[in-house]
Amino acid sequence: MKHLISTLSGVLVLPFLCHAQTEYTDSVGIATGLEGDSVKLMTTPSVFSKGDTIPAYYSMAYRYESLPEPMFSHSMSQSFELKVPELSFAPGQGTVYSWPSGEVVATIGTTVYPGLMRIESGSLGINQRVGNFTLYGGGIANKYGYFQGLHTQYGVNGSISYQFNPKVSFTAFGTYYFGNPPVLGPGLPMLPAMIGYYGVSKFGGYVDYDAGERVGVMVGGQAVQQVGTQKYEAEPIVTPYIKLGNGKRKFSIGLPVGQILHGLMRR
Repeated sequence: MKHLISTLSGVLVLPFLCHAQTEYTDSVGIATGLEGDSVKLMTTPSVFSKGDTIPAYYSMAYRYESLPEPMFSHSMSQSFELKVPELSFAPGQGTVYSWPSGEVVATIGTTVYPGLMRIESGSLGINQRVGNFTLYGGGIANKYGYFQGLHTQYGVNGSISYQFNPKVSFTAFGTYYFGNPPVLGPGLPMLPAMIGYYGVSKFGGYVDYDAGERVGVMVGGQAVQQVGTQKYEAEPIVTPYIKLGNGKRKFSIGLPVGQILHGLMRR
């Protein structure tokens, strides 16, 4: 009981022993090296009496002026002209850089065959027009992803075309791949279903005949390398196509039936 009385007595007496904190006047000094600016000492009183106003402590002539850059003079700089790639209408194809008679062209594409493989292809080449001739040369890379395997194939390709008249042109082309085809597991060859999608070297030429405003056909021949061998087999090129679009957005859709005719003639 005595402890309880002592505790209550201390709680009641403690507020009488406390006193308020003393407030002091704060001051902030503003210093500047700019000539012509008026500078005063800014004081903030703890309590403003009724009717007091806060004086203006600095002149409105005060302004910010950036210091000159010691390492670089902006007056000597020149604008840099950056050329943005001009993407064409064809999906996966774009012009990286161009000039009046040619351009650098890049293509990229991905094809997925469910349960079989995934193919990612990319190429970079140069187109150059000289009179009625059009020349192309570049490199190509194909990446094949299949079950427990990944294979990359590199090659070069090129073509030369000559325009006889607005309706007839001739093109000679060639594609050559380096290296050998991939193997599966313990040295097994590619499956027959995969061979048809693997890039092979080929050389040939065809005539492109513009038969009308919306239709045309390419007719010629090519020598195609057989996968895994150094043998080439001749095949016809027969590709009818239709032309779609207007103005600069023109493109063609063709159906290559040369291999179908080749298979029928071999029977």
